[in-house]
Amino acid sequence: MSTPYYKLLDFALILAASLLAYEIRFHSTKLPLEYLIPSAIFIISSVASLAATSFYNSTNSQLTSRKIFSLGSGLIIAAAITITYLFLTKTGASYSRIWFTQMCVISFILLLVSRLVIEKLFVVSTGSKCVILIGGNQTAKAAAETLRGAEALRQGIRFLKHFTSSTVSNRPIEDSVAQAQKYISRLAVDETRSLSVNEVWITSDIFTELPPSQLELYFSDTSATIVYVPEMPPTSGYDLSKLDFVLGIPTWNSSFRKSHKLNGMLKYVEDKLVAAAALMLLSPVIFTVAILIKLDSKGPVLYKQNRHGFGGKQFKIYKFRTMTEEASSAEFKQAVKDDPRITRIGKTLRRLSIDELPQLLNVLNGSMSIVGPRPHPMGLNESFRHSIDSYMQRHSVKPGITGLAQVHGFRGETREKWQMEQRISYDLEYVRNWSIALDIWILWRTITHLVSKENAY
Repeated sequence: MSTPYYKLLDFALILAASLLAYEIRFHSTKLPLEYLIPSAIFIISSVASLAATSFYNSTNSQLTSRKIFSLGSGLIIAAAITITYLFLTKTGASYSRIWFTQMCVISFILLLVSRLVIEKLFVVSTGSKCVILIGGNQTAKAAAETLRGAEALRQGIRFLKHFTSSTVSNRPIEDSVAQAQKYISRLAVDETRSLSVNEVWITSDIFTELPPSQLELYFSDTSATIVYVPEMPPTSGYDLSKLDFVLGIPTWNSSFRKSHKLNGMLKYVEDKLVAAAALMLLSPVIFTVAILIKLDSKGPVLYKQNRHGFGGKQFKIYKFRTMTEEASSAEFKQAVKDDPRITRIGKTLRRLSIDELPQLLNVLNGSMSIVGPRPHPMGLNESFRHSIDSYMQRHSVKPGITGLAQVHGFRGETREKWQMEQRISYDLEYVRNWSIALDIWILWRTITHLVSKENAY
């Protein structure tokens, strides 16, 4: 969560503390105009003092003893500034000392509780992510030691392996990178372990010898994100605006940076709220469709199929069954126009995308998002992952019920390779440029496309 949002949150919480303290003291929710002056001074000086005591410096929302001390110190300074103002203006006798004391105490409690709630939301929304490290310099050794620590686990970082290297020649460096790539691929197909590498941390002794384009090529067939770890101070030419610190380690492109963690939390809340609301509102439609499917043809109402999800790991996707029972259990084959396998009710469900509604359950169980790259059948992934650059990078985020590619018309059958290339291009654009505003736009475009028959069969 970035500092401006924290300051805005704290501003609102301290204002709430002032109102609550007045309610407790005078049993009234209407704060008199004259009480707004000391309240405003305390609020503004609190935000400024908290910044001065380094309360906003941490890249996460975890409550350490140092952060609690910074919080207490900042509020004490703010209280001292407010009291000084009241003394100098000789207006202190006009205000209740009990109210002022309660406002300070309640402010401390509210800010403390807010950080605990945000920390819990970060942990739940981000989940545990697996990291490997490639490098052999002192920065790599220090980073490996930090990543193995308890604080890394608290932030949801699971450190799997350190691939050391030598800068004597290019060959050992390339070997380390190649070994890391093979390790990621083996882990992705290992069904006995529910692990997948989400980030590959690479130190400067590697990325100064091998260009980023070559490193990206090595890992383009995986869903892992490359994170660069420069030495401090960073080498010239490095984009300092993109530099962030994770556990005190300078990183570029890590999903554990403040802004990304905030986005992840917002995305999590968005998914849960939209999915729960949609299920309640659409429950009559869902029950009606289930009955129609049972009356139309033999077989189960829901169709379940393994798909690649976040990190390339498999999950079971839920859909309303739109094909005959025999076709649903047969080997994967993309649906085509006037496909004889599709049932009578299935044609309507697919045209209106109603067959996707059960995926709201996937959103609630955390395997999917409302908006994101559509999860392809595994057979389709195997057909294109080696022929389209960075194909598997679309799995660096959770798959979605709808996505940027779908609202641009790339849905349904992909007869030609260029169609899949365009779909992947839009998916990767979404991964790089995600925002709440983009999700809202995609949802709106999805609704307007529901009645379209284009590519929906």
